[in-house]
Amino acid sequence: MLWLLAAFSGIGFVEIFLRLPVRAEISKLIGTAGKSARVIRSTRISDHWKEKVLLVYSGQIFQSTVGVTFRIVLALGPLVGLTILATFLALPLAEFMLSWQGLLFTTIVALAYAKLRVRFVSG
Repeated sequence: MLWLLAAFSGIGFVEIFLRLPVRAEISKLIGTAGKSARVIRSTRISDHWKEKVLLVYSGQIFQSTVGVTFRIVLALGPLVGLTILATFLALPLAEFMLSWQGLLFTTIVALAYAKLRVRFVSG
């Protein structure tokens, strides 16, 4: 039963993660970091304006980082939900998921499911 719950939590994580706009937020984060690196390297921009622009870019990077973190935590919802359900059923799912067997099994199931889902759903 623990193995089945672990598999469902991994599949649930992948489903939610793929439906959330994580890729767009990460692209935005990388783009802003690249712009800030170009500003820092530029010899044509004065230090005064670098300070002003980098303050804005750092706020945008912080916002994107919080957004990515929030989406990952949100995707962990099935794991939390199934762990709470298992606690009411007196199943040690939390302990199993934190063991090396549970982590390895859930990771393999999630990766296999993600690969198959992307292949068959995206075409």
